Amino acid sequence: MEYQALIQPVISIILAIISGLWSYVASKANNKAEIEKQAKEHSHTVEKLEREFHHQIDTLKQQHAFELEKIKQAHELRLQELEKVSQLDTETDKS
Repeated sequence: MEYQALIQPVISIILAIISGLWSYVASKANNKAEIEKQAKEHSHTVEKLEREFHHQIDTLKQQHAFELEKIKQAHELRLQELEKVSQLDTETDKS
């Protein structure tokens, strides 16, 4: 009879321990799943930022090349003008 009085609390304690362990394991699994989810989201964000960065760099390179070409053409035109002026000066000096 004495043992029966102890059996019920012991069973309750064992069930509480099992329930606590089960909650702990479930919590760890949820934490792991959440960490994996956040890692995946972070990875996608980083990939998106890398693509945007490369796109912006490519755009800047194209703009830079276009501007350099415009400057080169302007310099070539200026050089041609100077050569014409030089030719006219030479012809004027000969006359």
